[in-house]
Amino acid sequence: MGLFSDIFGGTDKSAFRQQKRRNESSTKYIDEQSELARGDLLNLFGDAESASRAGTQAGLDIFSQTIPQQFDAFQQGNMNAQNIIAGGVRGARAALLGLPFQENFQAQPINVNTGFAQQQLPPSTFGQQAPASQGLQGLSPEVMRLINQQGGQF
Repeated sequence: MGLFSDIFGGTDKSAFRQQKRRNESSTKYIDEQSELARGDLLNLFGDAESASRAGTQAGLDIFSQTIPQQFDAFQQGNMNAQNIIAGGVRGARAALLGLPFQENFQAQPINVNTGFAQQQLPPSTFGQQAPASQGLQGLSPEVMRLINQQGGQF
């Protein structure tokens, strides 16, 4: 190295090479951490879906428990209405026609099948291996080209 190179810098590219190595090292580290994060995230999907499904199923169970009480109240109201109508109509008719009144009308209960309220969530599809191409359906040709350029890694 001469005086001119020492003052103004010469063709010393050691800093460039060192920065390039650091960049490659950083890129490798980021790629490794991305893979770890992806693995951790995929492990959490199952737990998240299980929690979501458990909450939804609990809601369906509570709903199914309230339906019989709701229909029971409806049935009791209907029975009471039938009794009131029956008592009033027959008595009024007998009075208008001058006939003796005999109360033999019996209200009929309404039979309601509440089986529709017993719901179960369909089985989960999470964790079942589907072809990777299935998840890529609907992507634009440009995005598919980019994925294929990266060897299917995304």
